[in-house]
Amino acid sequence: MDYELKLLDFDFNSDKICSMKEELQQYLTKVEGYLKDISPIERANIVLEVSNLVEAQTASYPDKSIHQVLEDLGTPSSLANHYRLTIGAKTFKEKKPFSFFKFCLYIIAFMTISFFVLGAVVVWNFTPVFEVDEKSNRVTILGGLVDINGRSGRVKIMDHYQYVDNTYTNSFEGSIDILDNEFDEVVVNFSSGIMNLTFTNSNKLSWVCKLESAPKENFINKSMQIIELDFEDLEGVSCDLTIPSALKSTLDAKDGRVIVTEPLTDIYVELENGQILFRPNPEISYKYEVDIEKGNIQGNFESSTNDNAIEINLSLKNGTIIKQQ
Repeated sequence: MDYELKLLDFDFNSDKICSMKEELQQYLTKVEGYLKDISPIERANIVLEVSNLVEAQTASYPDKSIHQVLEDLGTPSSLANHYRLTIGAKTFKEKKPFSFFKFCLYIIAFMTISFFVLGAVVVWNFTPVFEVDEKSNRVTILGGLVDINGRSGRVKIMDHYQYVDNTYTNSFEGSIDILDNEFDEVVVNFSSGIMNLTFTNSNKLSWVCKLESAPKENFINKSMQIIELDFEDLEGVSCDLTIPSALKSTLDAKDGRVIVTEPLTDIYVELENGQILFRPNPEISYKYEVDIEKGNIQGNFESSTNDNAIEINLSLKNGTIIKQQ
């Protein structure tokens, strides 16, 4: 569709008018592109409304350039998403290039050549040699010896795991005020990603997350003095979770990176694959129980002899447990 700005009687030269029309045309075309899945009539009405809005703003603020007026309206995608929400349509999500994934492809190509020289015997024992699943942004090599999951941000090379923040921009925030003696433990379940645990002396349990889609409706479960936050159905969650000092904490996860910073109460972390990073408060006494099946432990987890020491239980099947002073 072609759209024109109905310019008022301003003293513009022809070149400036053409430039304004061209900038508006480009803006409206982009807005329309983010509405391509809705009906042509609705799409045309929205684009016409935006055009009229620009005209009104130009008339009301003659000192503003067309560029400033369009900047005030927001990006074409954000404006289109505003209208999509008003008509009950899902917001449009731009597909952003995952540069980390491309970088890993170059590394994998180099590693594939290096492993190839090991001969047919090695290839036979580690099949399939090279697999790329573009739909899930996942690459595996030598039967899973190297496994890069672009969605969850996990990189596994042999028994070594690394995690990076995912590229999801959907935010999910919330909080719960914990009344006295209402609960004594919070349980957090998640499948993969990064969980950053901090602690507070207030009574507010809160979370700030980045994720691909909204969690299920029964994300919060309450029973028998326990409050549960369930992210298990989502992949690649990145959350900052703040836990009140009145609650003990249990975290159960499959693949991920768990960061525990200066806990104020007993905490239990059970992780299958990945990394647990523990940052103690130097003024608090801790009693440690650290268990790892395959991997390594870095740092001195020497327990305090204080009877009131906070209990820290860290359990990991594959990966690394690190104590960071």
